[in-house]
Amino acid sequence: MSTRPCRAEIRTQAFEHNFRFLQELAAPEAELLAIVKADAYGHSLALCAPAAVRAGAHWLGVTSVGEGIAARAVCPDAGTRLLVIGGVFPGQGAAAIAHHLTAVAWEPWQLDELRAAASAAGALPGSVPVHLEIDTGMSRQGADPE
Repeated sequence: MSTRPCRAEIRTQAFEHNFRFLQELAAPEAELLAIVKADAYGHSLALCAPAAVRAGAHWLGVTSVGEGIAARAVCPDAGTRLLVIGGVFPGQGAAAIAHHLTAVAWEPWQLDELRAAASAAGALPGSVPVHLEIDTGMSRQGADPE
């Protein structure tokens, strides 16, 4: 017996329409990032990530390197940027580099992990994108602004 008798139906056309609508509301130079973490909040990464890309999303947000690998499998174009908002953990740098993931970093050791993995992969200096996370006051993650 199911303890949560609920069901969600995803209409990718509606999803794509909603993304395009939000894009129209944003400033012309803004790029929207579609968050698809946690299996697109339980609505299916395999359905929602490609729909967001079809609608024009250049960025998808995932929590972990593992989710990034899954998102890259359904959105293989390297032009789609995958932001790992939970950062990398020790030993994950090589996978982040191999799957063209953009990791969030807020600790020096995260940068060291990515630098070592990039060097081992033969990446050119400056060729691995990193998103620097600044703590804006929630104190969950992010570097101190100073």
